[in-house]
Amino acid sequence: MRNKTGIAIIVASVMTLIFSVYVWPTAYRYDHTTIDGADYSVRTNRFTDDVYVLTQWGWIHPKPENRPPSDLIYLTDEQAAKLLKK
Repeated sequence: MRNKTGIAIIVASVMTLIFSVYVWPTAYRYDHTTIDGADYSVRTNRFTDDVYVLTQWGWIHPKPENRPPSDLIYLTDEQAAKLLKK
C-alpha cells in the first residue's frame, strides 16, 4: 500500500511538471484583428507585451511609424501656454 502511494505521488508530480512546462503558461497569447476588411492573426508576448502580426513572410512587428514615439515630452499647462505665446 505504501509503495502504491509513493508511485502515485511521483506520477502526479511528473504529470504536473510536464503540464506546467509544455502547456501553461505559454509565452504568447494568440488573437486576431481586422484591418481594412482583412483578418490577421496576432500574437502578444505575455512577458514583454511585444505584439507580432502573422503575414505571408511570417511573424513581424507592426510598422514602427504606427507606434507612438518613446521620446515624447509631456508639457505642463504653464509650459504649453508659454510656448503658444511665442
